[in-house]
Amino acid sequence: MNETILIALKALGVFFIHPLFYLGLLFAILMGIHRVKRERRDFHTRIYDFIDDLRKPLVSGIVAGICVSFLLIGLGVTLSVQTIVILGLVYVFIMTTTMVRFLSPAYVLAGTILVLLLFETFGWSLPYVSEDKASTWFVNVTILFALLLLAEGLLIRYRGYQHSSPRIEIGQRGKWIGTHLNRRLWFVPLVVLVPNGALPDFLYWPILSPVEGGGYGVMVLPFFIGFSALIRSGIPYHKVKMYGSRVIGLSLIVLAVSIASYFYTPLVIVATIIAIVGREVLYQLLKQKEEHAVSFFTLRERGVIIVGVIPGTSAEKMGLKIGETIVKVNGVPVNSPSEFYEGLQRNPAYCKLEVKDENGEVRFANTAIYDGEHYQIGVMFVKEEKAIQDSIV
Repeated sequence: MNETILIALKALGVFFIHPLFYLGLLFAILMGIHRVKRERRDFHTRIYDFIDDLRKPLVSGIVAGICVSFLLIGLGVTLSVQTIVILGLVYVFIMTTTMVRFLSPAYVLAGTILVLLLFETFGWSLPYVSEDKASTWFVNVTILFALLLLAEGLLIRYRGYQHSSPRIEIGQRGKWIGTHLNRRLWFVPLVVLVPNGALPDFLYWPILSPVEGGGYGVMVLPFFIGFSALIRSGIPYHKVKMYGSRVIGLSLIVLAVSIASYFYTPLVIVATIIAIVGREVLYQLLKQKEEHAVSFFTLRERGVIIVGVIPGTSAEKMGLKIGETIVKVNGVPVNSPSEFYEGLQRNPAYCKLEVKDENGEVRFANTAIYDGEHYQIGVMFVKEEKAIQDSIV
């Protein structure tokens, strides 16, 4: 029992001393700072705190890591120390690009397999690390990232649309439009088996370390899943969920080919190509569609559409949602942000809203307005063509 506790503590210790853990923290914080600066530029206020880019995805990333870890242990997938170091270097290289979408498992898989191929071709090895041939770990790495790609699809579908960041930009027709940037960095801690440790060999595992004897060790390692999508043509909830479903479909194909590579190793290359090409095609299709689609968040002839809602404000308490249209304020029809503001001034202490949801159904919402809140009730709109004081009320 004491030995088991010691193994667990050592495994956790590896996680907290791993440089990649702290680099990921820094990457997420810098993402949050950049987002807050942009939100202040567009709306003169932040929507979420900078630390939310680290805090909001944390629980879902840990849950994904636990699920993937169970699958890895159940399959008996192991990684050599050299392979783990190479994985870390690939992550570091991708993070230096500051492009979070390249932290998708598909790109990390491609980078890792490429480096392993170089090691195999030129007979390289890391100093102070005694390893077998790099090619012996191809299958294990491919299955690992196929499972992470499946986790990415599930995270995008069920969590990717949450806490999207609204933006204001000039559209193709030279008018102001609203967009939503959905950007996430999920921390996914994984329990990974390594060869030559204190744990005994279990023969029922179908995929084991190619190294004979010595048992297995345990490490908890920081992995990351990055996601980024800019939505113009609709409400993020629907667009991102559909995108996540497509990533899930791609991951199942990659997983099937990677499992087949256990019996025929060259399929590792096929799985890698399918992963990176498929993931890039999905991204480009979404990007091209959103760039050429009719903008959803625009000024309208009747009512003002909600681009964003600040958490903790009266707007959130009233249940106002992104994509809904406010058609009346205190009984007065409004067709622009300035008219909305004027409607609020008719009763500075209280407001009653007539709101139309995305299905066209009308409901009523009301709230008190408190002094000292510069945003009044906490909703954001598209800017008007003429100069106005602010785009948030």
